[in-house]
Amino acid sequence: MRAARAPLVVGVTSHRNLDASEIESLRGHVREIFLQLREDFPHAPLTILSPLAEGGDQLVAEEGLKLGAQLVAPLPFARELYAQDFTNEAARERFESLCAHARLIELPLLTGHTHAEVSAPGDQRNRQYAHAGMFVARHCHLLLAIWDG
Repeated sequence: MRAARAPLVVGVTSHRNLDASEIESLRGHVREIFLQLREDFPHAPLTILSPLAEGGDQLVAEEGLKLGAQLVAPLPFARELYAQDFTNEAARERFESLCAHARLIELPLLTGHTHAEVSAPGDQRNRQYAHAGMFVARHCHLLLAIWDG
């Protein structure tokens, strides 16, 4: 019988609007981190925990998948509603492509929130985003934070 191996879970939090001139450098740094983790923990399969927002969330997910990591995507609310928040078609297409490779978790609405309230910009929608960020932070072993400078 083969022993179960506990995964090493890497979460991500990031700004959406990363400087385009820094994207390739960031990709390289993320790849280096993943390769180092693979070397340091060779028996722990890598799992990426990313809400798949544009910017660093997608970048980390893409780099993890290239190295054979499992992708888990906690979404702040229903996938269809979340997809409406992407500012351009390319980011929305990347989101859909990443969803096809991920185990999706549509987080439940917080107590007192309704679908109608989170469908429009405002406090309830912002709290759902914060809820997704807290989910990532609580469920990862290592949190990568990619900021816009």
